[in-house]
Amino acid sequence: MEYLASTGATVLVPLFHSPDYDLVADYDGPFARVQVKTSTFVRKARFEVQISTSGGNRSWNGLVKRFEGRRCDSLFVLVSGGRRWSRP
Repeated sequence: MEYLASTGATVLVPLFHSPDYDLVADYDGPFARVQVKTSTFVRKARFEVQISTSGGNRSWNGLVKRFEGRRCDSLFVLVSGGRRWSRP
């Protein structure tokens, strides 16, 4: 949220659960639906990021939801140490 705001976006958070995106970025134009992923896992000196949803909370029902680009407009990745990437 801090990064998007620092680039000039107004950041909106869905009021209720959204299965396809975590945030909405408004740059005074069309809204951009943003899926956020984080990682602390390093293998062979590179961070690995799982872009599917397979739990993470107590209400997980056992289904794995694969990432599909049509469900959001941008993917934002934050890894330990503060490095970040964003892909439209």
